[in-house]
Amino acid sequence: MSFKALTISIGLLSGAGFIMQGIPRHQPESPQEILVAQNTVVQHAMFHLRFAPGDTLNYKLSWGPASNAASYIVTVTATGSGWEGLPSETPVNVTTFSFAARNAEWDTVTFTASVWGARGSRISKVPATVSWRAVRGVGTPGPITVDSSLIQVALLLTPDSVALAFGEQVQFCSFLLALDNKWRIAEVNHAIPICRARYDSLPANQRLPNYPIAMEPDIGPQSSFEVRIVEHQGVVRPKIYAAAN
Repeated sequence: MSFKALTISIGLLSGAGFIMQGIPRHQPESPQEILVAQNTVVQHAMFHLRFAPGDTLNYKLSWGPASNAASYIVTVTATGSGWEGLPSETPVNVTTFSFAARNAEWDTVTFTASVWGARGSRISKVPATVSWRAVRGVGTPGPITVDSSLIQVALLLTPDSVALAFGEQVQFCSFLLALDNKWRIAEVNHAIPICRARYDSLPANQRLPNYPIAMEPDIGPQSSFEVRIVEHQGVVRPKIYAAAN
């Protein structure tokens, strides 16, 4: 048996490991297991103003070397839409790769990284892959500001007194003064046109635009509204008092 015939026989038995011309040429093997160094503290993407803290996820991939590989090809995919900064068929000459995935709208995402060994135009048939999941946490609210300007300090009932004949009616309107020295219309009277008209007659520096609604006052158990009916020359005149006892 000649040396040439022996070489061809080896090529037939070895399949993809050798080419048919009889010259041994190995395909690159798949890289070993990928390790993902996950930075769980997300940071601001300083190079793009439209991204806020929490929009950027920084990761470092590392993997074991593949035999006969001169370089590697890295691809990372993510569920959902809007992701930027993910490598796609990116060639590298080392066994590590870092990237920053950015998305202003993400909440929950699953990443999948794939790495192929490469040598020239040949790549490994099966990549090394790894998947991991990230869930966006809920941030802490900002500083709490306490505004006491809406505390009610006075009640105005209009009209304060009225004379009515039998069969006549009157609409009473109540306004509440807060610590900011502005009157507001009580909710029960807010939609009544005459009450809005009376509100407009209050001093301009004690009114607010758009007829603001006052929170219902806590008048308290010792406070009362008193109605007194008096007879005067045959006409019933109920006089209204707003009394806070």
